[in-house]
Amino acid sequence: MVVRARLVVICAAMAGVIGLLVARVVLEICHLSRANVVLGALDTAGGSVSLGTAGLFTFGSHANLTAAVNIGVAVTIWLAIGSAVTWSTNASAWAGLTAERGPRRAHRTNVGARGRMPRVSRALFLAVAVLGALETTDLTATYLLYSRHYVSTENANVDGDKIAINAPATGAVMDWAIDEGSDVQAHQIVGRIQPVGGSERPERTVRAPSNGTVAVNDVVNGSFVTAGTELAIAYDLSHIYVTARVADSDIAAVHPGAPVDIDVDAFPHATVTGVVQVVQFSAAGNFTIYPPAGTVDPTNPHTIDQYIPVRIAFTYTGGIAVTPGLSVTVHISKS
Repeated sequence: MVVRARLVVICAAMAGVIGLLVARVVLEICHLSRANVVLGALDTAGGSVSLGTAGLFTFGSHANLTAAVNIGVAVTIWLAIGSAVTWSTNASAWAGLTAERGPRRAHRTNVGARGRMPRVSRALFLAVAVLGALETTDLTATYLLYSRHYVSTENANVDGDKIAINAPATGAVMDWAIDEGSDVQAHQIVGRIQPVGGSERPERTVRAPSNGTVAVNDVVNGSFVTAGTELAIAYDLSHIYVTARVADSDIAAVHPGAPVDIDVDAFPHATVTGVVQVVQFSAAGNFTIYPPAGTVDPTNPHTIDQYIPVRIAFTYTGGIAVTPGLSVTVHISKS
């Protein structure tokens, strides 16, 4: 009875651990929000039993494949651990039993132990194996069903046409009238530059090139700048979009007009959608003899992954304030 109880506990623990791992990878693949208390707890628990395999393998921008393979490795490791503990428990239990029965029964028992696994152990081991197979099948089916319809990438952010406000001359900034969040109009005077060389030299006005909202302000009154220095950056918030960088291996499935689901990191509960507007005809990466860390293609260490910029226009933002610079994850429909 003690042996059976131990095996039941082992199998229950294995089922729980594998269930948490599968729940975590389903969260990854289906892009469910971790803001929900239950989903967040599942994600935390799954991460704690993943044995550090979350970043073991990477497959470029294929986030779903990366998650599936790494969790599959963790499931395999846990199954191996469970199998080892099960066999160890059986071996120690039968060794103790044969020692109590005497020489004759011990001989008969040892022969049986070597030739056949106890019935309860076979049943429990089979249950764990079936559970692992079912969960692995569910994981594979979820991945295949999802990836058939979408191209996803986390390498994306809210963007816009930058309006740079530059210094017209070298000197000290005076009467600086804008800050982050300030609205500017085309040709509006936003400050002055007192040139170097004394007050006899005329001041130069700093003007905004076009209408926009200041997103970055790099100076204050009294700052010394050189001619051409970028003093502030503004964007026209009525014409913002998403720039997504899609791996060149996936770009054939991306077409202008394709609908897009957008997850904004800063607003996890918001429903945001878009449509592919432009697929650029140049890659964002170049050949290099010493590629950056993490971008090496293991089949060819002298090249790096290439990404094609894709411009996505917003079709619905749900009223949230999407501003340039926000990180997003996009799911582009292949249909």
